[in-house]
Amino acid sequence: MAPQVNLKLFTPAPGKRRTVLLFVFRDRTRTPLARLIETWEEDLHRMWEGIPKPSQYENTTVTDFFEVGSSRCEEQSSSTFTNLRVHYLS
Repeated sequence: MAPQVNLKLFTPAPGKRRTVLLFVFRDRTRTPLARLIETWEEDLHRMWEGIPKPSQYENTTVTDFFEVGSSRCEEQSSSTFTNLRVHYLS
């Protein structure tokens, strides 16, 4: 019952915007961003597949429920996060 209720909360209504999940990478190892995103997407997909879901949601993907974004941030400042918020929520 809990997974069904939680997924129902995030099911976007027709014509409405999906909830945004923004992941910020604070990687100082200089790993190429493409590699970080590839690994992160694989992990995100694996986590989604591992969530018990009611039958009506069995064949869904995380992007059916959420708008997923990512960005790299080398410094932590309020202006950096404000810019990210404007970029992804505008």
